[in-house]
Parts: sequence; structure tokens; C-alpha cells
Amino acid sequence: MENAPLYPAFGSGQTLALLRDHAAQGYFMAGSLAADTLLGVRDAGMLSCSEYAAHLRRMRLLTDKPIIADLQSGFGNPMNTYFATQELERSGANRLILSDQRYPAHTQDCPPIATDVDFLGKLHAALDAVDDENTQIWALLEGMPTQGLETTMAKLAWVDQLPIGGIVIAHWDREILMALTAMPHQHRLIATWQPNVPAFPGIDGWLDTGYLADTAGNWQRQLITNLPAELALPKEVLK
Repeated sequence: MENAPLYPAFGSGQTLALLRDHAAQGYFMAGSLAADTLLGVRDAGMLSCSEYAAHLRRMRLLTDKPIIADLQSGFGNPMNTYFATQELERSGANRLILSDQRYPAHTQDCPPIATDVDFLGKLHAALDAVDDENTQIWALLEGMPTQGLETTMAKLAWVDQLPIGGIVIAHWDREILMALTAMPHQHRLIATWQPNVPAFPGIDGWLDTGYLADTAGNWQRQLITNLPAELALPKEVLK
């Protein structure tokens, strides 16, 4: 079995420039990290589609590797999802992740989840909007904390029947991944990644959601703690 690729997350041009030397198969421009870069608030829901797309266009200039874009919950209803997909694809996205969160999407551990009918409508809208046959739509399932394993398994089963490029599993634990990977499926299964996560059989890729930003932020907080508030003149100067 081949090793599953890790897709590092970024939100700033500085991080993406540093990642150019990393042997990644693609990079994930997380909406939460983009919002943190532009607004200082780590919440994907704080950015409009046009703001996110404008930032994506700037980031596209820094790399020729695939960029995974955060379509969130479609930025509205299925019609909004259709036009948002077009805008992000034209702004340089090669993969687009559509969450099953209820609109408006926010970065949180237990997000409210859309109905299956709403999510299905948005998935079809995104698929219809894609212009390049090489652009993929990935479905992000975030309902585990509120909907449980049985409902998530049922959703994975019908999402797997669509002509998408992959299914991303968030808010999981080992038991959940074992159950989901054991299900018959035709599309790639991708799981969100944390630094302490080992390789897992049946997972075809790992999606970073902010490791570099978290590590850099911890160092910055430590440095700021040690930053003096004012500088005192040496005693010999005061004489």
C-alpha cells in the first residue's frame, strides 16, 4: 500500500512561499487561516466568497502545485454554491472542499449540519459549475459530533455515489475511521490530520488544518511574552 499524502494548510503568502520546498502533492488554503491572515480572526465564516477568491488569486501566483480551496458550505444556497465554485475555480483552485455544515459555515468543533437534501443540492450545483474536467469537488463530512456514526455512514454511502473526487472526514477518532474505511466505497477517503496522527490503513490522504500556523503562533506568543514593555536606560547613563 502506498503512503497517503499529506496536504499542508496555509493562509498566508509567507507560509506558502516556505512550503514551496516541501514535496507535497498540493496545498490547502484553509478558510480559517485565510481569515486569520486577512482579519486576525480564525474563523472561515468571516470571509465572503469574493474576499477569499481575491486572496486565492494572489496565492495562485506563488505556486504551480495544486491548491485545494475551501468552498465552506457553498457561501449560501445551491445557486450561490454554483457561482462560488466558478469563481474559486477561475481564481486558481484545483480541488474544492464543500462542507455539509449549515450555512453560514464557521470554524467550530460541533457545527450545525445541513439537511441531506440541502447538501445534495449544493454538491450537484458545485459539480455542474466545474469547467475544467481536472477540477475536483471533495465532500467534507463534519457531522460526527452531532449526528453520530450511523448517520455519517449513511451519508458517506450516498455521497460516494456522486462523481466527486474524494470524501473528507472531520471530527473523527480511531473507532470512527475504522468503521468508515471498512465500508465499501469507490472514492478516496481523506481525513483531517494532527501532528500525533499515525498512518491509518484505508485512508488515502491527510488534510492539515493549521499545524504550521499553530506552531508559529505558539512561538510568537512566547516571544511576545518575553518582549519588554519599555526599555530602561543603564544606570551609568543616568549619572
